[in-house]
Amino acid sequence: MIRTATALLLASACSAFGQADDPTVFVGNNGNLLGAVTSFQPDATGALVEIDYIVIDERPAGGPSLPGTNIEGIALSAGGRFLATGHATALDPEQLTIIEVDSDGMLRILDEFTVRNAPLGMAWVDDEYIVVAESNIGNSFARVYRYTPGATPMTGSLVQTDATAAGATFITNIESDPSRRLIFVQDSDFGGSSANVTSYRVDSDGQLTETGFVFTSPNFALDMALARNGEWLYAGGGISGSGNDVLGFEVGPAGSLTTIGGSPFVSPGSSPAWVTVSPDSRFVYAGHGGDASVWGFSSDATTGALTSLGVTFDVGSRGSLGTVGTLDLDAGQFLFVSDNSTSFDDLQGLYSFRIEDDGSLTQVGDIAMTQGSQPDNFVVWQPGLTSCRADIDGDGQLTIFDFLEFQNLFDAGDPAADFDGDGDLTLFDFLEFQNLFDAGCE
Repeated sequence: MIRTATALLLASACSAFGQADDPTVFVGNNGNLLGAVTSFQPDATGALVEIDYIVIDERPAGGPSLPGTNIEGIALSAGGRFLATGHATALDPEQLTIIEVDSDGMLRILDEFTVRNAPLGMAWVDDEYIVVAESNIGNSFARVYRYTPGATPMTGSLVQTDATAAGATFITNIESDPSRRLIFVQDSDFGGSSANVTSYRVDSDGQLTETGFVFTSPNFALDMALARNGEWLYAGGGISGSGNDVLGFEVGPAGSLTTIGGSPFVSPGSSPAWVTVSPDSRFVYAGHGGDASVWGFSSDATTGALTSLGVTFDVGSRGSLGTVGTLDLDAGQFLFVSDNSTSFDDLQGLYSFRIEDDGSLTQVGDIAMTQGSQPDNFVVWQPGLTSCRADIDGDGQLTIFDFLEFQNLFDAGDPAADFDGDGDLTLFDFLEFQNLFDAGCE
């Protein structure tokens, strides 16, 4: 066993490397004529207050397609510094926009790149590597890119480092676990038998190594959400299977995947397409495309199995629910739901709900309008969540327990201990872990 006095004695607080100082919600407006991002921050009650609104691209009605409209994918880097948006227009290739987030939640466009067709899903591994879906039926890929900002806007670079087409019939969503450098890629395979979820480890050079695989047929997984404890991965089944299915998977320490007993779980709503997990991992909320409803479930602390709570909220007409997400605030845990309705009540924005101790929902304030048309996918920034690799036990501090946990992973031959990313467990992994540990968390 390799130890140093510094490693055994250091117990420094680990602060997140985020740009926004406060919890923030970033909404992508998926309008056909306008692509825009709105940032919100909750007030002391959990109601949302608009911070900034930026337009990426806008075209007149009847004009040709523009690459910066139709925001479909949106992802925030692990440290909160960069926001990426993917655009699904009639163009090929499509645009990937990189936006910088300031400490007060203000936004500025840094770079615009072209990527392969239909970047419907994406996830950052850290503040450098981002994995982007190339979504083509029968010919989809998950592509890893290294992003390097320039000295001034529009001078950065985006370089592909790896790609995989394994099992990729139609990729629409990618989820990440930055603390373990894992990504999860779903394969929809509409009407087929090869639908699956695959997990990969992304090493320090942006190379992919498969770590887990699970078939989901007759279901396909749509939107995926990882519980903060890193143990449970959930997904909406949409119209597949019974049309009322929410899927659950157990994630092993090295990224292996197994189906949770009892999955798929039956939802009272129609076509559950989006899921989110409460910050304390006790509850799962599914948004439904068929009836625009949100339903709540309890998550078993031991198995991750779901049980319907009978908790619901109806956004409006079919297809008007955008997506769902959660934040942990001083006022409690909160659920946010986007409404992109164009016909039911013309309300287009974000609802805020306080999650009560029994999982029920209490609406806080009125819907927060986004200015942009069709607010759809959004991401949340939670300050204080560590993306520090040396904080292996995830408690927000660097202590002897992280060192002991690293030792356990190393002794077990777990790939999670491969800190230098060379595919082998050697002395150099200890040295890399030690360097990160001694440096603390930025």
